[in-house]
Amino acid sequence: MELTVEPLKVLIVDDEYLIRNLLRMRIDWEQQGMTIIGEASDAEEALDQVELLRPDIVFTDIYMPKMDGIELSGILMERYPNIKIVVVTGHDEFEYARQSVKLGISDFILKPIRASELLQVTAKLRAAIEQEIGREYELMKLREEMKQSLPYLRERFVNQWLSDVIPEDELQEKARFFGIPISSGKPGLRIAVMEVEVAVPQAKIAAPEVYSHLSEPYHQTNQTYQVQRGPQQQQHQHGQPQLSQHQTEAHRQPAEEIHILLRMVGMKQVQAFYPQDSQTIIVMDPHNQIVVLSLGADTEFANQVQQLQEELQHTLKLEGCEVDVTVGIGQWQSAWGRACVGYREACRALDYQAFVGKNQVICFEDLVIEGGKKPYHSDAQLLQQLQFYVSVGAGKKPNCCWSVCCLCRFRTFHSFGWQPWMWLRSASVLP
Repeated sequence: MELTVEPLKVLIVDDEYLIRNLLRMRIDWEQQGMTIIGEASDAEEALDQVELLRPDIVFTDIYMPKMDGIELSGILMERYPNIKIVVVTGHDEFEYARQSVKLGISDFILKPIRASELLQVTAKLRAAIEQEIGREYELMKLREEMKQSLPYLRERFVNQWLSDVIPEDELQEKARFFGIPISSGKPGLRIAVMEVEVAVPQAKIAAPEVYSHLSEPYHQTNQTYQVQRGPQQQQHQHGQPQLSQHQTEAHRQPAEEIHILLRMVGMKQVQAFYPQDSQTIIVMDPHNQIVVLSLGADTEFANQVQQLQEELQHTLKLEGCEVDVTVGIGQWQSAWGRACVGYREACRALDYQAFVGKNQVICFEDLVIEGGKKPYHSDAQLLQQLQFYVSVGAGKKPNCCWSVCCLCRFRTFHSFGWQPWMWLRSASVLP
């Protein structure tokens, strides 16, 4: 899109017809990139013409009946600040005309009007107006780019909010800009973090026919290898040439593509689950986890997230691959500034999938010891013993190593209030 400047519109205001005609005939206005769109014989008529025609430039005499050019210029500058005004004055009126400089008059022309002076003034005005139009055009393009980037900027703001890097006094102003309805009236929020994972089988990654768009580069890679393969290069134990590290990474690239596409589909389904809900914010965090931030009262949020997790687990299907959807939910926070606390709690709850397994909704409050309300802290001595037996080899001390592992897991499960039968099942003792 290129910037094109149309001919600038000029209005001539003077109570003498001869002066108006002289201004019209003195130069070739079209050659200057301008066109005269009208004339006015007094200030009142000029105001009506400006309202109707919206000129870019107004040439006005200084002495006119009823209202002089200085007063007219003041009104025009107040109502239409973008209009350029040129005052036409005689030598004896020049000192009076200089008072209009404070009003923002663009230039003066002395009578008798000379073509050279008129050309100089019009060229100066055109350059100034084109420069202003260029700045407005660049600003318009920047605003359009910002509008297109607004979803990304909004997501970055929310992630900064969750990371507690936005000062408290700037939070509400920035949230208002991004259309996030937080106010000082009833603060409160709850956060869920969703992890969507897919286990892509190695055979599926390696098969070129699965990714038809990669088949041509794949064959080109093999041909390049066959041409450049030297006699000193190693052969695979089955007689096939080994791929270099660069070729292997390029060959396995579709696995990451699967992860990205799956997360994008999951993101769209989460957004569809909360259609046009201004109280729910959905973003992707820097760890490629879907974050759902619910503003306001904590009523059915956990139940909604449970339903959402079940729907995602059911709908996110990939042929030949297992898709896991695990969710961690933080506690309800009573202040906007504590969003970072709720986010950390949700992430910590999500980390406990190592104990309870994937495809679960894990609430942080369920992981807190009921008596002291403190999170569980591991036993350093037991972990050191476990590390020692693992390092020396499980074959030498199998019973002792197993006992330490079971003891660690039992104490961990017991600290969360889970029953012994739950621990036995997790330890594969019970079916």
